[in-house]
Amino acid sequence: MKRLLKDVVVQQRSSLKLSDVTESGKYPVFGAAGLVGYRNTYQTDLPSVAIIKDGAGIGRVSLLPKNSSVLGTMQMLTPNVDVDNVFLYYYLTHLHLGKSFTGSTIPHIYFKNYGASSFPSFKQDEQVRIAIDLTNISNAIENKHVQLNMLDGLVKSRFIEMFPDWDLSLQKANWIELKALTKIYTGTTPKTEQKDYWGGDIPWVTPAELNSDSYIVSDTERHLTEAGRASKSLSLMPVGTVLLTTRAPIGKVAICGVPMACNQGFKNFECGSELNPTFLYVLLKLNVEWLQSQGTGTTFKEISKTKAEGIKISVPDIESQVAFENFYKLIDKSRFIVQSQIKDLQELLDSKMDEYFGGDTE
Repeated sequence: MKRLLKDVVVQQRSSLKLSDVTESGKYPVFGAAGLVGYRNTYQTDLPSVAIIKDGAGIGRVSLLPKNSSVLGTMQMLTPNVDVDNVFLYYYLTHLHLGKSFTGSTIPHIYFKNYGASSFPSFKQDEQVRIAIDLTNISNAIENKHVQLNMLDGLVKSRFIEMFPDWDLSLQKANWIELKALTKIYTGTTPKTEQKDYWGGDIPWVTPAELNSDSYIVSDTERHLTEAGRASKSLSLMPVGTVLLTTRAPIGKVAICGVPMACNQGFKNFECGSELNPTFLYVLLKLNVEWLQSQGTGTTFKEISKTKAEGIKISVPDIESQVAFENFYKLIDKSRFIVQSQIKDLQELLDSKMDEYFGGDTE
């Protein structure tokens, strides 16, 4: 007999606010960011699953221990006796609930909508087996992320060891402004409705294409024609130019692997003979919080070209910079291998969840 999700769980709403929790209660209280405090009472004495129902992170699923509670931004689902809690967690994860929210200002998801989803009809012992299978893959992914963090830690520790004056917030008087060390490029957006401006051979990068793992960027989602580039007199940034997003958001960093143009979200640095691109790339990455503090503006924060030009850095000898670049490239090769392994494991996890949850299991 086919069952719906609402038939196999008990939904518990919460009106708890952050001000209702303490640091010294007996039982844990969870919010969107995880454990937020304690209370001397709890909502359920059974292991449960929590779902962020509105705001940032909407749809994200987490496992809860027994004797716990959630804030009002969360939904708590407690499984019936014949449903394994970890199996329920993976099933809800597979639903991708964050993609089906409503509300234009604050996104929101409702149990009355996703509660009508068909629930797989596996027996509980089979649910446990499936949950163990999926957990083993998830744990392998988590271990790979730990490896990535260790590699990132090696880069940071080596950089700080080699270059003690790495903290840009100090802005020491004897440091040198970037405008004296680099040529700075900005960009803009040609008319998107002008079809002959787009679809050419000139890569055109936007901040949305970069992430925390970006290093060498050799292709972009959109390309300009020569007519598009000329329409805004966009400069082609040479290979090795260090990209820095300076609005929406501030602080993403990468290096051009091919000549390219960019939109208005960047201030970019073509390094002179005294500056190695990988050295500058890592220096900026280690100072993201400080860079973000330099943004100004009421609608959105932005680092102006004048402020970008005026950033002062300590310039070590070029031989040391190149030595660090060689070290970084070795680490980057290891990171690439681990990232590839994470990608393969994630594809395996997704395919397994499609197998278990994607169709009728009766």
